[in-house]
Amino acid sequence: LQVHPNGTYTVDANGHGTMTWTGMNGPKHRDFYIVNGGAELKWIITDPPGTNVIASNSGTMTRQ
Repeated sequence: LQVHPNGTYTVDANGHGTMTWTGMNGPKHRDFYIVNGGAELKWIITDPPGTNVIASNSGTMTRQ
C-alpha cells in the first residue's frame, strides 16, 4: 500500500519546521529540526490529545 498524502510544511531560518497533512485517520502534525548541515531531519509527533494517535513517536530521517 502506497499513500501519497497532501500537506504543507514551513521551515524558519533556524531550521525549525512544522508539517501537517491529511492521513488515513485525519490530520497529522509533526514538529522537526533540520540539523547536521541539512543532512538530517529530527521529528516528533505533535498531534493534539484525542486525535487517534496510537503512541508518542519521534525519529530521524537521514539524507542518502
